[in-house]
Amino acid sequence: MNSLRCILFRKRPVCKQKAIKNILKGSDISVRKCLSLLFYIAIILLFLSGCTSSPNQPKEMDWKPSEFETVNDIDDVSMILDEGTVLPTRLTVILENHSDREYIYTEYMWLEKKIDGEWYQVPTIIDDYGFQDIAYMLAAGEAKDEVIDWAWLYGELEKGEYRLIKHVFPSDTEEHNPYYLAVEFEITN
Repeated sequence: MNSLRCILFRKRPVCKQKAIKNILKGSDISVRKCLSLLFYIAIILLFLSGCTSSPNQPKEMDWKPSEFETVNDIDDVSMILDEGTVLPTRLTVILENHSDREYIYTEYMWLEKKIDGEWYQVPTIIDDYGFQDIAYMLAAGEAKDEVIDWAWLYGELEKGEYRLIKHVFPSDTEEHNPYYLAVEFEITN
């Protein structure tokens, strides 16, 4: 009877201590499982966030609106897309002179993306850049293919609707007011 009294009247009964230890052990395993699960979720989210946008380009909401109010406003010269040449880093255009005047074009180019029906400037991946200032002649009645590679300046384009803009000048005038030619294309992959 004494031993029974000892067990019942102790500050902490033995059976209660064992029950608490079992609960703590069980919750310790649950905490470990939860921490492991949270760790794996964090890793997965990190990988998924890396896949959503190109690290070299700002998010589209930070892009500046187009500076070009009018394009393709000249009948003498046109720029058309050479179908089947569009890649995320380049394409080929055909510049055609339909007039009896000579025109000049350069290596300068601009890329824009259509977002919610409006054109926005594709940000460059480098800050300090320049184009070779070479004037290419487009003779009267002539057509020239031009491969436009923008990987060095804009990187690889993501899926979406884009336009390439180049400018031309009449060569027989001192005044160099450019005409801006645009060709629209789509990146599908």
